[in-house]
Amino acid sequence: MFLTAVIFIIYFSLSDLAKWMSQNGATDKEKFFVVGGIFLLILIIINVLAIAS
Repeated sequence: MFLTAVIFIIYFSLSDLAKWMSQNGATDKEKFFVVGGIFLLILIIINVLAIAS
């Protein structure tokens, strides 16, 4: 249940970020790198927490 809530929060946050970037004239390539970078950062944090515990 908690994981589902976290996934929904991340999804809607990223979609809001994409809308904001579109309003400010970002290209699709820039959106891809920003969203991909955030996703990669989240994966790294999850892996570090898994290793630490």
